[in-house]
Parts: sequence; structure tokens; C-alpha cells
Amino acid sequence: AATAFAPAVLLQGCGDKPTTTSTTTTTPGSTTTSTTVTTTSTTVHARTPAIDANTMADLLNKQYLGFDSTDDTSALGVTISMVAQDNSFYKNIFCSSFYNPVLKSHTSCYVGQADCRMSASLYNHQMIVSQD
Repeated sequence: AATAFAPAVLLQGCGDKPTTTSTTTTTPGSTTTSTTVTTTSTTVHARTPAIDANTMADLLNKQYLGFDSTDDTSALGVTISMVAQDNSFYKNIFCSSFYNPVLKSHTSCYVGQADCRMSASLYNHQMIVSQD
């Protein structure tokens, strides 16, 4: 019997924070101020339909076993994210320029760490090998 994982994958690009530009022009007898606000939005696309368990097991095995250190075109392995918040994909994304729809805000820098991050690990058949 095949064992499969059912990963949910959503690739998400970061949009920009709104930017505001103000210009003040002064001429004798009048002052004119104009403000321009520019907002870039990110569209979240519909999820990809699920894959059946056997197809997913085959795909994960191919990725896990596919790494070849002598072939730059080979698969690197399986990327796994050990999320801290398992009830929401968005609660695990830290990106100051991305509007997070769950948090209803932008995140911000934290203790000088990366501006945009989602932690993950890469596994393949040549990693974590014991000689015993």
C-alpha cells in the first residue's frame, strides 16, 4: 500500500506597501499641494485540484530519490515546511511588503531578521545519512 502526504502548495509573490508622494508648489499668492497614492495588490489564485494518493506518493518518491550531485538538472528533493501555525497558511508568511489577508495588515521587520520569509527544509536520499 502506498503512503502519501497531501501537501497544499500556494506560491505567493509579495506586493508593495502603498506609497504616498506629496508635492507642494508655492507661487506668490497661492499654494498648491497634490498627493498621489500608489497601491500594488497581489491576487491569490484558486487552489490547484488535489492529486490522488498514489500519484502523490510517486511524485514525492521521485523528488526524494531524484537528486544526483553530478547532474545540475536533477530534482533537489522534497521541500517541507514545518509550520508554527497549522490552522492558516497565511499566519506562517512573514513579508513586510505583502498584505496578509488573515492578519489584515502588513507584517514588519522583527529584531533585524529577514524582510520576507517562510521557513522550509529540503530533504533527499543523500541528506542525513548515517554510516552505521
